[in-house]
Amino acid sequence: MSQTYFCYNCGKIVPKGAQFCSSCGAPISSEPGNAPIQPLTQNSQQQNVKRNSRRISIPAVILGILLLLFGLRIPILGLFGTSTSAVVTDTRQIVDSTSDKMDYNYSITYSYTDQNGKDHTSSYQMNKVYNSSSLPGINSTISVKYLPAVPFISVTSAQSNGIGALILMGLGLLLIILGFSGKVSISMRHR
Repeated sequence: MSQTYFCYNCGKIVPKGAQFCSSCGAPISSEPGNAPIQPLTQNSQQQNVKRNSRRISIPAVILGILLLLFGLRIPILGLFGTSTSAVVTDTRQIVDSTSDKMDYNYSITYSYTDQNGKDHTSSYQMNKVYNSSSLPGINSTISVKYLPAVPFISVTSAQSNGIGALILMGLGLLLIILGFSGKVSISMRHR
């Protein structure tokens, strides 16, 4: 009967006599002080594969939670937010390495005062603005909702896009589910 050897780090099959796992790069050694490669029975091989296939992807779960919270921001502010007026302080066309002038994307910066008298500044982006008269002018007022408990979180009436929020929440939930099931992995290792 031929023996099959497995990496103790990732559970992948390792050729006999290998120094490093070809899958994860973990050192394989039979020197004193290191655990030797040992053959596994068919039963323990199945347990090892099951254990490794259920490995939770923490970065995927965290990213999913952040997307979910960012998507929930609009409905939460719609339900629990306090309305106020904000003053537009800057309107600037965005031209960077991922876009050009013909994209007509703009960043709108505004400032508002919360119920405690503290000033806050925030911004949002308007994309594909082909009619510049639809842009808010500097010193014009816009309607803003913010959370009194965390007043730096705000949303303008122009941002209240329910479809975008639903997409973010859906992607967040999907990443959380796949991250917990181990079916997706986001690696944070630098090679």
